[in-house]
Amino acid sequence: MTNKKSFTLIELLVVVAIIGILAAVGTPIFQGFMLDAKINASIAKHQNIRDFISANLVRCSTGVSSIKLQEYYGQQSISCSETPWNLAIAFAKHFKYTNMENPYGGGSGSPVYASTDECLWPGDTTIWGSSNANQGRFVRVTTRFKEDPNSCSNNGREQTYILIE
Repeated sequence: MTNKKSFTLIELLVVVAIIGILAAVGTPIFQGFMLDAKINASIAKHQNIRDFISANLVRCSTGVSSIKLQEYYGQQSISCSETPWNLAIAFAKHFKYTNMENPYGGGSGSPVYASTDECLWPGDTTIWGSSNANQGRFVRVTTRFKEDPNSCSNNGREQTYILIE
């Protein structure tokens, strides 16, 4: 007579119950990690955009006549003497055509766009250039990095003004 060893039904049910408990506890924790990652990615995106625009505007202030930015048909030269609004549009196109994506997925359909609109989808960024001489010459970068029921509030939003000299 051979002696076969196997698990009893009770032992198998205990293992399944333990796995179920671990899954129930682990899922909300994992979702929290995902939200933190999206927020951090949105903040990093804002900082990258801010730094890129600042660096190019500093180049303009040192006497360079134009800067090269990505457009639909490849790189284009943009005159440093353009209005802040036209520079904002050129920077927004640059980020659109370099495949910068919204960390939350979806959003407005374009993760970076030129607009005065501050009511943003989470992960979206607007680039706006001053159009009134009384305001001064600057480019404003606004990124919503948190979901907020009132998308037009200042909560969960990073905004930077970059002076044009």
